[in-house]
This record gives sequence, structure tokens and C-alpha cells, in this order.
Amino acid sequence: MDNRLTSIQKVNDAEIQLIQQQSALLLQKRANGFNGELKSSGTIVENYIKGLLSKHLPGSYRICSGYIATADSVRNDNNLIQHDIIIFDARMPPIHSFGISDIEVVCAESVCGIIEVKRTLNRKSLKSAIGHLHTTKTVLDSYRDGLKSKSKSAPQIVGPTMSIGTYAPFYAVIALDSDENEMSNEYFASEVVPSIHEFVDFIWVPSTSLLATFMVRTEDNQSFYPPTVSRNIEQNMIHCALYLPPHNEQARIYSIAVALYRSWINHTSGAYLGLDENAAYFGFNDYCTDVSTENQTHY
Repeated sequence: MDNRLTSIQKVNDAEIQLIQQQSALLLQKRANGFNGELKSSGTIVENYIKGLLSKHLPGSYRICSGYIATADSVRNDNNLIQHDIIIFDARMPPIHSFGISDIEVVCAESVCGIIEVKRTLNRKSLKSAIGHLHTTKTVLDSYRDGLKSKSKSAPQIVGPTMSIGTYAPFYAVIALDSDENEMSNEYFASEVVPSIHEFVDFIWVPSTSLLATFMVRTEDNQSFYPPTVSRNIEQNMIHCALYLPPHNEQARIYSIAVALYRSWINHTSGAYLGLDENAAYFGFNDYCTDVSTENQTHY
């Protein structure tokens, strides 16, 4: 590995260790910690992951915490979908922003990435994260005839960076640390890989070099990372690339993770949001035909 990349990795490791120490100090159950600050511990981790992702986010995207709304969900009594990190097409403003934080409500059409953040990745937390992402996937699969579905989205569109992309969002789980005793090859093979196949693009723990990503295997048994996160390919051609600790090539795995994230997020895009679609989020269906002319004055 190039010495320069190794030096960069050492800086990344130092940053992660600092966040680990700060987060651990605030854990409720830690001896000599600060009781009652568990939420603060999680916020420190979440903000670090946001900062890491923001460094590699093109200018045509934004990152926030908050809620994903559909034109249907904004008018019913169900809770909106909530996620730790949402990456969305910056050309589409949020439906609502809470001024005291970076919490926003974004429309489903604008969503390009959905990330669940965990402080420590173990079987329980990973199952919870994948389950939560799956709930969102189910909603997006049925919304506007699967506009944001992994399998139904248009295979080739022009994204915000004027490159070939897809409407399908990037799904990921990123954790600060992992329980090496629980994150075994056997567990990933039996429990995690099926979820990777279905829709999760990326499971990453920078501190331990745990990285699981989906790949495509060709008919002649060659494997490659696809340019987009769309699943418009036959299911038997999808498989998982898995890196588990311990590894002596931590810098290389970190580089693979960042390169995949940069490529995949750069090739997803917000979907069309016209007058009718925008109006539906603010209380009108079929704006042009539903607005009464009785209260209009024409000059």
C-alpha cells in the first residue's frame, strides 16, 4: 500500500479513536461515565458519520437527518419514515426544515441515499438497521409504481452530475465499531448476505475494516462492482463481497469503501417532481383540476 495512503489512514484512525473515546465516555452504562447522556453519545457518532460522508458528497446533493414523506403519507395519520442520515437531490428543497437542527422532511422523489448509523455493530443492531431500511424499501417499492424501487427504477437516466444514473436510492448501514465475536463469516453468510442481495448496498465499519457490499457475477464467473445501485439485473448474478477483521490492509479496504460510496451516490438521482407532484405534498391532488376557480380573480 502506498505510504501516502497509509498516512491518510492513520489520520482517519486517530479521528475514529477520538470519537470512540468521546462516545464511550457519554454512555449511560459505562463505569465513571456521564449517566443520562446516552442520546448524546449516539449524536456524536451520527455527526462523525455525517461529516465523513459529506467530505465525499458532490455539490448537487445534500445530507440531513429526518423524515421521508410521500404525497400520500403527508395526508394520513401514520408516522413518517425516519432515518439517521438521508442524502437527497439538492435541486429539490425539503418540504420542511426544523430551524434548530439539520432535521428535515424530504419528499420521496428526492431521496438518493438512506443510511442507518450504529455506534456498535452486533447481531441485534444490524438486524434492527436492516429491518428499518426494509420498511422504507417496502414503501418506496409501491410509491408511484415503484419509482424509487431497486428493481423497477429506470436503468439509465441523466443524474445531477450529467452522468448515467438511476432513481434507485443507495441503502447502507454504517457503524463506528463492531463486535468482532458476533460479526463472523458464518453469520454474514446465513443472515446478512440475503439482505445484501435483496437491496442493501453497503455495510461498513471503518474502525475494524468490516465491509460488505453487493457485486455482480457474470455468466463466466467474473465479478465486478456495478456502476449504479439498481437491481435491474438477474438475481442469480448478484452476490456479496465481504471483508471481515482482522485485516492487514485497512487502508485499502477504507479506500474501496469510499470509492464505492462516491461512485454509487454520484449515480443516483432525484425523480421528476412537477407542479401536480409538488402540489400534492401541500394538500392538493391534481392541482390544475382541483383548485376551484370561484376564489380566483383573473385580470
